[in-house]
Amino acid sequence: EPKDTISASFSLAFSLAICLLKGSNDLSLYMDEKVRNDPEVLALARKVHPYAVPEEASDTRFASRIKVTLAGGKTVEGYELYPKGSVKNPNTTEERYEKFRRLGSSVLNQEQLGRVIQTVEKVEQLKDICSLVSLLARK
Repeated sequence: EPKDTISASFSLAFSLAICLLKGSNDLSLYMDEKVRNDPEVLALARKVHPYAVPEEASDTRFASRIKVTLAGGKTVEGYELYPKGSVKNPNTTEERYEKFRRLGSSVLNQEQLGRVIQTVEKVEQLKDICSLVSLLARK
């Protein structure tokens, strides 16, 4: 059972439990002590039994399988060869911006986030990177 943000973020069981129960794996959930101590989240996390699949190697070393056994005994399975956000399964531009907005909102307001995104979109045209760096400063 995770005791802090770091141990929560490295716990596959906890991550799956909050994703199923909260509908998200947003960083704020890992940082929230109430979520880390939520009896429903912890009970579901205890039902997760991760294990390595030895035949997964080389290019597929990050592949993942999931098998969920429901209360009635029915099983649901899934497989992802390449994790979302990887080179072979990249996020869309909008997914990257949404993630940036979500994570950056703890230090920058929405207007600042929008200016950073606009600047990144034309980064190749910038004379130097100073204008981008200055946008990242908390005000």
